[in-house]
Amino acid sequence: SLSASAGLAPEAHVPGRQRVFVRTHGCQHNQSDGEYMMGQLRDYGYQLVDTLEECDVCVVNSCTVKTPSEARGLHILREARAAGKGLVLAG
Repeated sequence: SLSASAGLAPEAHVPGRQRVFVRTHGCQHNQSDGEYMMGQLRDYGYQLVDTLEECDVCVVNSCTVKTPSEARGLHILREARAAGKGLVLAG
């Protein structure tokens, strides 16, 4: 199967079963959006984790108006891609 050949657990592809790492950078509005996203993910059965290493999917919520926030968000995305994690960019 695709999951086995990719080294992923079969449940990593079932909606609501993935382990999700959420990182938010930016203004208070972004912080609020990030908290809302985490609540929605939790309500839909996703497991929120504290580190990139633990996750199946990395969600980066970053402000593109502020250069430092954008740079931090892109750095995390590069780390996640290098680790073979699923990626979601929001902002």
